[in-house]
Amino acid sequence: RASYAHYTEREILKQLVEEGKNAKEAFDAAVAAQGADDGDSNPAALVLIGEHKTKIGLSELKNGSFEDPNGAGSLNGWIKEGDGRAIKVLGSDAPTNGSTMAIISTGLGFTTSTGSISQSFCLPDDAQNLVFDWNFYSEEFKEFCNWKFDDEFKVSITDLETKTETVLFQTSVNPLCGACTGEGKGKIEETEEIEACQSLPLLASPVSFDQGNVWYTGWKQNQTIDISAYKGKSVSLKFFATDQADKIYDTAILIDNVRITTAP
Repeated sequence: RASYAHYTEREILKQLVEEGKNAKEAFDAAVAAQGADDGDSNPAALVLIGEHKTKIGLSELKNGSFEDPNGAGSLNGWIKEGDGRAIKVLGSDAPTNGSTMAIISTGLGFTTSTGSISQSFCLPDDAQNLVFDWNFYSEEFKEFCNWKFDDEFKVSITDLETKTETVLFQTSVNPLCGACTGEGKGKIEETEEIEACQSLPLLASPVSFDQGNVWYTGWKQNQTIDISAYKGKSVSLKFFATDQADKIYDTAILIDNVRITTAP
């Protein structure tokens, strides 16, 4: 019963907050996903009482720096799937704003579920840009540059009225590798030195994931995307990782200082 209550409550909140549904629509979605009761001989049942058309009024973007009052870090305001967390530090990298930042990954160690964080909110009538900082870590850099193993980082926005999702920004291992064509793993002779790989503008990380060497881009601050086409609308903003071709070599992305700027 506890698990039934947990999953039906989670589905209802997701439909109310993330999908912008009213109370009856959220209730119906929870029943469709979990059933009207838990199937026990003395079942717990989901019952809707009250105004069926009630909706949650969305506010502005919350907690874009992933903070909490105690300084431990929090995804308060965000919905996470897979590996999404708030952390204080990764290797030598600290947050760009405040004391904590978010991390999403293709599944670091304890999970193979790719990570995402998302939030639904109302954009102001004079919204102009989405601005955020990001830092891309991967075990695929250098030895798998410009192969099929091309883990991605994407940012999308969904118009909650039309349900249309648009990718605003994306990058991945291959474009961050530039002209590098990989080293070792049978693609080239082991004695052949690939200068493009060795001179990549990447940094060797002091942390390692489960497959060894990790390289990273360093913070790319103030990534700016025009979202004026969505001004005044209710939207869902999503940051997510995708795992291409395998689930062996891991990628993680740090995110911080997410904000909405307005037109002057």
